[in-house]
Amino acid sequence: MLAEELRQGRDELLREQERLSTFRVCLFGRTKAGKSTLMEILTRGNGAARGKGAQRTTRDVRRYQWRGLEVIDVPGIGAYGGSDDTKIALDAARGADLVLFLITDDAPQPSEADHLVTVKSMGKPMLGLCNVRYAIAGDDDERRRFMSSSARWLDAPSVGESIDQFLQFARVQLPGAEIPFFRAHLDARFLAGAEPSAPWSDDLHTASRFAQFENAILDEVTVRGPYLRWRRCIDIAAVRAARLVDELLAASRTWQELAARARDAGQEINTWAERALPDLDREVTTAINQKLEELRNRIPGFVETHAEHEDIGARFDSLVRQLNLGELVPSAAARAQGRLHARLETHLERPKSLTFASTRLGADASGVSGSAIFDGARAVGWFSVVLGIVAVGVAFIPGAQPVSVAVGGLATGVKGAQGAFEDRESKAGTLRRDLEARLTRYVDRLRAPLHLAWAKEHRRLQDGVVGEAQTALHATEETLLLLSRSAFELAWRVEAASAPAQRTLVERALVTAGVRSPAIRRVARAPGATTLLELEPGTTVDPHAVDALRRVLGEEVDAWVGLPSTAESLSRALPDIKFDAVHERGAIRRARVSPGSEPPTGTARLHCTARLLQTRIDGVLQERGGG
Repeated sequence: MLAEELRQGRDELLREQERLSTFRVCLFGRTKAGKSTLMEILTRGNGAARGKGAQRTTRDVRRYQWRGLEVIDVPGIGAYGGSDDTKIALDAARGADLVLFLITDDAPQPSEADHLVTVKSMGKPMLGLCNVRYAIAGDDDERRRFMSSSARWLDAPSVGESIDQFLQFARVQLPGAEIPFFRAHLDARFLAGAEPSAPWSDDLHTASRFAQFENAILDEVTVRGPYLRWRRCIDIAAVRAARLVDELLAASRTWQELAARARDAGQEINTWAERALPDLDREVTTAINQKLEELRNRIPGFVETHAEHEDIGARFDSLVRQLNLGELVPSAAARAQGRLHARLETHLERPKSLTFASTRLGADASGVSGSAIFDGARAVGWFSVVLGIVAVGVAFIPGAQPVSVAVGGLATGVKGAQGAFEDRESKAGTLRRDLEARLTRYVDRLRAPLHLAWAKEHRRLQDGVVGEAQTALHATEETLLLLSRSAFELAWRVEAASAPAQRTLVERALVTAGVRSPAIRRVARAPGATTLLELEPGTTVDPHAVDALRRVLGEEVDAWVGLPSTAESLSRALPDIKFDAVHERGAIRRARVSPGSEPPTGTARLHCTARLLQTRIDGVLQERGGG
């Protein structure tokens, strides 16, 4: 999976390299925000592409030329049933050098801000336009009223509130999100261009305030154009690398958590076995004794009823089977097996985050469950085989002679004695007592093989099943720790591979701003959100350079001189977060956030700090938020 994504990233870069000669501007916004009207203005169209009513106007990507630039009009986002439109729009924005994000002054929606965050997280430079919706088309009085008091509509507090609300929606996911917003009346500007000879055309053009927005676009192109085209390719790789590093660290964290679950399960099983197996031993021993005692107590009545029958032995076998003596040991072992299985399942329930590890990384960890640690049927071993018990029950317990053999001769003797003695009743009573004694001795002889069979099974449970589970859990723990370390190390290899390009991007941004580059030790970026710089010791942080870099990148920028320890650097980079501990062992560095210490600066900075300091940060919600 990862190799496929890297291949796709390489192919995308090759395609973008071929397009570096063209500067591309993408119009982006919800349906009916005014994108098609803006396109008509830029291309001096006749209005045929403008929408009427509430329908979606643009259903596909349309490309036009404007002042040597390629302008891309995309389908509107947020339309009912428009999920395909949104995908088309985002794909087009990914290949743009500059994105013009349109909103209107009538109640912006959180879903619009969600898409702004998505586009900004691609590292795209953006200009915002709030299209003021004041109807003037086809009404001369309204047009004159607008021209005479356009400031009343364009500078209305409600317009500023709409822009602020929209940015607040965006800051929920991307704290500190800022893009420059302009206000304009696109319908007014279109009408002014559609009738250039009209006496009111120039005044309407001025009243629309579109010229300010148009000049801002041209300034971006003339001042930062070469840099933005170059940055387009860098950010294609940077976005993928940043996401990959974050996901590898998340996988490393997940696998370590699973390793801890396996370790805890092993300890729990050991504790359970020490407590539960002796209890089970007493339970089974008592049950065996009670069953045998019950069988003994039924012998007199049995003999009284069946003494004169030739098949008395087979009848006694049937009585033994009815008491289920042969199932005592197997059922007890099966109960122990089930309890052990339940313990394993409780400790090894997969967390939801493992879905990433088992699919995206192509590593199947689904076998980490109780049922996979040992096979219940194999572990039980069908104890009837161990005891030598089949369908006929206890009659074939090892060491026990079949009842039909033990008492068959006596029963025949009872039958034959009836014609040989005058005092039949007296002699029959003697024979019955003898038969009772023989059956009692037979039942007593069953006690030893039953207890021996349970003793063997008890040892097998303790040394075999429990030991096998603990061995498997230990092997599982070691495997998961190996996976965790491998993902951890791979994350920093990816980060190290992308670091030179990020450093060059920052240095070129400073050149574009006309500021001398400081001595940079390390750079980490969450494209579109945050750039962090660690400077070489002895370097002074220049606030002017930081501000200039912030303007050129359009991202939050922070810089500090390198500190001697990871703990100090974490405190400097994330001053609002408290850490329980910072562990450094060779190249492996981990930090754990104190419970309840959520990052008010957002997870973009958190991810960025982790990459800058090559430290896995655990113990805090790490959903991607523009990082």
